Amino acid sequence: MQRTNLPHPEERPEGAHLEGRTARARALVCRVLILCLVALPLAGCGKKGSPQPPPGEPDTYPRVYPSA
Repeated sequence: MQRTNLPHPEERPEGAHLEGRTARARALVCRVLILCLVALPLAGCGKKGSPQPPPGEPDTYPRVYPSA
């Protein structure tokens, strides 16, 4: 069993609980999750489909690799 330097719960000053650490960790995980949920859909913005050649240029794709 691990030993810590924390006093027994009855010996701690009022309001000093370990639950505060887990609440902060949970808040951090929630913030990271929200950031990912917002960032992932935005990463696909501006993508409309397959690339198209400029007007007047021939369509050279798909081509066989290697082309020599």
